[in-house]
Amino acid sequence: MKINHDNSIKIIPLGGLGRIGNNMLIVEIKEEILIIDAGGRFPENELNGVDLIIPDFKYIEQNAKKIKGLLITHGHEDHIAAIPHLQKKLKFPIYAPKFASEIILNKFTQNQKLSNLNITPISKGIVYKIGNFKVKWFEMCHSIPDSTGIFIETPFGKIIHTGDFKIDHNPIIGNPSNLSELANISKDKILLLMSDSTNANEEGYSGSDKEVFENLFNIISKSKGRVFISSFASQISRMQMIFYIAKLCERKIAFAGRSMIRNAKISKDLNYLEIPNQSEVPLSQSSKLTDDKVIIMITGSQSEPGSSLVKLSCNQHKKIKIKKGDTVIISASVIPGNEIKVNRTIDNLVRLGAKVITEKNFNIHVSGHAKKEELSLIINLIKPHLYLPIHGDYRMLQANANIAKENGIEEKNIFVLDDGNILEIQGKSGNVSGNIPSGSLYVDKSGNILNNTNLIENQSASTNNGVITISCIREKKSGKVLEAVTVNQLNISKEKNIKKIIKELQNIIIKSITQNNSKNLDLEQNEKILEKKSRDYISGNMKKMPIVIISTIQI
Repeated sequence: MKINHDNSIKIIPLGGLGRIGNNMLIVEIKEEILIIDAGGRFPENELNGVDLIIPDFKYIEQNAKKIKGLLITHGHEDHIAAIPHLQKKLKFPIYAPKFASEIILNKFTQNQKLSNLNITPISKGIVYKIGNFKVKWFEMCHSIPDSTGIFIETPFGKIIHTGDFKIDHNPIIGNPSNLSELANISKDKILLLMSDSTNANEEGYSGSDKEVFENLFNIISKSKGRVFISSFASQISRMQMIFYIAKLCERKIAFAGRSMIRNAKISKDLNYLEIPNQSEVPLSQSSKLTDDKVIIMITGSQSEPGSSLVKLSCNQHKKIKIKKGDTVIISASVIPGNEIKVNRTIDNLVRLGAKVITEKNFNIHVSGHAKKEELSLIINLIKPHLYLPIHGDYRMLQANANIAKENGIEEKNIFVLDDGNILEIQGKSGNVSGNIPSGSLYVDKSGNILNNTNLIENQSASTNNGVITISCIREKKSGKVLEAVTVNQLNISKEKNIKKIIKELQNIIIKSITQNNSKNLDLEQNEKILEKKSRDYISGNMKKMPIVIISTIQI
């Protein structure tokens, strides 16, 4: 197909296709570009010094004069985390739903290096003229308030981007997905539908928050001690649910974790979160209440380093400690890649005496993403000519493509892309016409983009050498090791003499803890010494160097 580039639409994903997270996509016509979302993802493995991974936006820098605006679908980090890093280098207007706008503004308030943010909080259903594009946001139900899809009218055809969505007719917060608006928009032929793929390989419908409410109420109402609930900090519907349950169970709620406190305040200010009078107490005051009158909502459901739940599990939280009789509910699914960290946190909590409940035990979490029947419903409602699965690992994109085919879209009109592919559309035909360089940028804890990405990628590749986790409990006063040192290994079981190596590592840890105790080291300093001594031994006794993770609990 010969393409007249002056009359075509280019769709270029920079992140989010082929791998969960990092959602960023370009819609380009002639000399104009719209960016949809600018997200990030957290490292799957523990990369030293890396706090965040974002899409490489070199193409955007090279075409800065063409950019008419950044359109945001909602306020999750995998859709907005890259914005501060983009805005350091480039200045262009941002259009976002109100809740997402407040979260983005908060990011800029916290970072003194960033200023002069040009952000417009959009109103759903209103048409915005942005360059030669006409843009309208519409309501979509997701796990965060003010989630939207986006309708874009170009001179060469009409496009719908679903954003992240599900079909829930009775959400705890906000409105259901606006199917009547979608039907209205689709009366005029839709050239291209770009649709969420995250749960495309799961049959049926995503569950409703109403089911989760009942299960959480049953667990909390039967708990005699304190209840800790960890979920995504942006899961405002879960937060609202817990306030309702707290009132029914005559408990007070305290928050632990900056992001959860921040999101609760934003939600309350925008009237998305209803907090009954006198139902909230500061964390420092929660200890003055009897255990059966307290619920603590806490960050760290993915065992993010430095999060409140991780600190709690290591007995390092300054204001609260786990004790026997506590119940910890992790009301979130584990993001692939975080399993080792989450399991380690759970293990530590159990060692400290807590009862831990996860979605594996009870139905205490539902996804915010559409499953097969919901995706089919949207396809049949919109009836697009072309279809592009977005937001997902490759298998999810392919499953979404299969759903489109099953629902009558011709195979030649369905496109499964990788980041960097250029989908060029002219008339009613689409064609992958080329590629642009794509990849990832690595951000440190200070918000700086690291230069030596090759070194980081090599470090990431080192996970192929396996992982050794070493856990121990010591008494704070005496420094004595109270239980046997636990050494677990992953992907190194074929190593010669592995049993002997594990036994020797246990001895090294016990000896080192005894020596370190006389030096009055804090827990972090102690763990660094233990890690170094373990690495020194491993490097001299094993053919490959695994990642070493030390976890010390002090009681």
